Amino acid sequence: MPPRTRLPNKYEKYFEAKPTEWHHNIIGEYHVSTIGVGHQDLEQNEHSGPDLRDTFYEYINPLPNNATTRGNFKMGNIIHTEIQAIARANRPCIVEFPLAKTFINGDQRIKVFGSIDLIEYDDELAKNGIIQAITLVDLKSASDYTYPYGPENLNPTHRDQVMIYAYWLQNWILNPKVMRISKIRIVYVNKHEAYCGEVDIIYDNDKAVLIWVEFINRCFELNKQLWKYKKIEEEWKHLESGNDGLDERIELNSCLPKSEPHHWSKFSKYRFRSRDNVIFDEDVRTHSIEEIEGFYTKATGKKPFYRGKHTKAFETYVYGFKLKGDEL
Repeated sequence: MPPRTRLPNKYEKYFEAKPTEWHHNIIGEYHVSTIGVGHQDLEQNEHSGPDLRDTFYEYINPLPNNATTRGNFKMGNIIHTEIQAIARANRPCIVEFPLAKTFINGDQRIKVFGSIDLIEYDDELAKNGIIQAITLVDLKSASDYTYPYGPENLNPTHRDQVMIYAYWLQNWILNPKVMRISKIRIVYVNKHEAYCGEVDIIYDNDKAVLIWVEFINRCFELNKQLWKYKKIEEEWKHLESGNDGLDERIELNSCLPKSEPHHWSKFSKYRFRSRDNVIFDEDVRTHSIEEIEGFYTKATGKKPFYRGKHTKAFETYVYGFKLKGDEL
């Protein structure tokens, strides 16, 4: 969270020589950190994302990150770099181990990327004295707001990300006859005074595979919806888009992944698009649903409900409201 201050944020002046161009997303290429695991089994206040809709928007119609968000990433990078440099200088370890692999499912072909912050060698060997045990370390810079109170309050998304890396490493890269993963470690570093807390989790391949399966299924689901969008977009290039492009946008909106509400949704820069099930800001409603129902009845003389649900005519009418300023 940003500090309580009236001073304007001059992040660009001191940390960016020129405006940063963030990584351009390419359909068919996905990073572990942006996909995650849905955790629909958890309560809304227990899950913090990522939401596939937010990732979809980043590929199709992205909004720029503000200075506070870019500053958070910058502080995280500074902390990561410092810890990794100290680890490299003082003990045997592997820093920033890259992961990249192509996966195929039917007619879909995707490439998945990831990076392990730190791999450390355990002091003890396995019972036979041959197999080397290793620990995967994931570094998380955190504010007071996101710092876990204890292991039982661990953000499941943080656990899942490094567990996906561990499953990937153990099953596709390591030779199990000479090396195995003993545990994963999540290190939380407070951004203010560098308070460091560790949470260790014993690695269990049988549990990790369940997380991996949900993750890779989400990759293919997002990939399918993105290519569906591109196909519809291409088809409309050869058609006359009437009604100021409204018909085309309504069809494109059908490509949105299922919404995954969680307690961080209120901070998402795409929260209004996701709420209204639309891709473009011009279709975000600026009135309450009650106001729109009143407008609809006044304009058409019809009720907006049928058997307790909004009618199809009403849902189409909702798209007519254009964005006017900041809905906040």
